[in-house]
Amino acid sequence: MHRTTSHTLLRGVAPALAAVVLATGCAGASKATKEDVVFPPPPQKGRIRWVQSFKTEDDFKPSAWRSFAKAVVPHDSSTSMFAPSSVALSPDEKTLYVGLPHRQRVAVVDLTSGAFRAIGLSAKNPLKRPIGVATDAQGNVYVTDKDVNAVYVFAPDGGLVRTFDPGVLRAPTGIAVDRRRQVAYVVSDGSLQEGRHTVEVFSLAGKHLRTIGGGRSGEPGFFNFPRSVYVSPSGELYVGDMLNFRVQVFDPDGQVVRTFGQAGSGFPGVFDKIHSVAQDTFGNIYVADAMQGIHILNPKAQPLMLFGTGVTGAPTGIAIDSRNRIYVADLLHAVHIFELINTTAADSYPGETAPKSPAPSGTPATTTAPTAVPAPATTPKP
Repeated sequence: MHRTTSHTLLRGVAPALAAVVLATGCAGASKATKEDVVFPPPPQKGRIRWVQSFKTEDDFKPSAWRSFAKAVVPHDSSTSMFAPSSVALSPDEKTLYVGLPHRQRVAVVDLTSGAFRAIGLSAKNPLKRPIGVATDAQGNVYVTDKDVNAVYVFAPDGGLVRTFDPGVLRAPTGIAVDRRRQVAYVVSDGSLQEGRHTVEVFSLAGKHLRTIGGGRSGEPGFFNFPRSVYVSPSGELYVGDMLNFRVQVFDPDGQVVRTFGQAGSGFPGVFDKIHSVAQDTFGNIYVADAMQGIHILNPKAQPLMLFGTGVTGAPTGIAIDSRNRIYVADLLHAVHIFELINTTAADSYPGETAPKSPAPSGTPATTTAPTAVPAPATTPKP
């Protein structure tokens, strides 16, 4: 595995959002205070602050509330962040769900108390290899199980509610819920060369509605090892098209409206291994790249910066709350919390006037879609 050791500013991007070189190693970062690690570092204005990284309950600061909660609320003290694949927030943003495929469970982290518990461990419906996690407006938890070819839906208390049509899915990975339109998007059969490489669309009741893509290709609307899905507040679907080295954006009807990205490393918006996508409250786009860190692009998909070196190892999942706190699952056994600081909507548009609303769905692509590339013989894990 190679990894970018410096972050290079693309021409035309404001110095205030310059990429950085952070000399702090992972071990050093875990001992630093949150003021010690910002991106970019001084004397530039920091835009992203590292808040905390955790593997177990003991990584949260002890408090009277946490001690009380641990005493009265059931939790799984053995649940640690071993090779997490995904993260999702509850609707009230007080709970973080973390997919742990190698632990065969989803960790449930109380962000107020720091207490951990787990779902998916029942003898009747145990999880085998949970990869993707999402939540609906009622707080139900949707989990893709790659080994069982299914999506399980759990109530907030961990009880199984239903499963999705098992005849449609094969080795599902990423999942996203459109809470307003009451649909779920699931990446299916995108892990093998001979796979169908699709995004399957379901009602939240589990009824299959339609298919996006089908067969490996670099053509718009098709995928080459798709990895993740994300639904924007406007209902647009972002698909991390990993080995096409791009993100494709679809309207709610499944039509491509734009694509961005190209293969490479060392620059924001130049991707290596796309694993997940999210947006902050300004509409900026965050792409977790397992080989490079976190890319930030503005709502027009113009590159802004890369961050994470020295803190993240192999980012796989990302979720952002309404306060612009950024939760990152790291395949190298941790979850990291960052926060956006010193930033307004205007900072997303260096030298321009920020639009009053996110770029319309017809915005032209910032890069052309690359042609299909040969897929590796083996599947990236998990």
